[in-house]
Amino acid sequence: MMSAKGWALATDTQTFFSIWHYFYQLIVDSTDLLLERPPWLESMNSKQSRNAATSLVAAGTILSGDITFCQELVIAGTVNGSVMCKEQDNSVVKILEGGTFTGEINAPRVEIVGRVDANVTGTTSVFIDSSAEVSGVIRFFKLAVSPGAVITGELVTMAEESESPLAQATK
Repeated sequence: MMSAKGWALATDTQTFFSIWHYFYQLIVDSTDLLLERPPWLESMNSKQSRNAATSLVAAGTILSGDITFCQELVIAGTVNGSVMCKEQDNSVVKILEGGTFTGEINAPRVEIVGRVDANVTGTTSVFIDSSAEVSGVIRFFKLAVSPGAVITGELVTMAEESESPLAQATK
């Protein structure tokens, strides 16, 4: 016959093993889930996602070095270096309010709302917002400047690509 004290021990042991089995099964089930590829990971590898690429340098981030991007680069933090667009005619670099950039930018479209101290080349267009402060050489095909923007430096228009260097020299 089991005493009351022995029964309590047996109940605690059974409870312990029940709880242990529960957590063991939970861990095994979680491990099985980790071995499967989550659906959102599959969508990140699709061609559609690669075509819709936005790169972000977030506010508070400081990045030094060269950046090559596709489609869209948004700078809300600080970047020191060069930015190059890779093979896209509609790509854009955006320097947001509070964002700062120092170095060189070469992209089809450049939109500046923050501070830029750089040589900027916008092969399609350059937009400078009213809160922007820009210094350096700005090369552009089309330029839009909002009243209130501060520009210190040189503005250089780019000739149409359809004109040959010979035609430009004879003008």
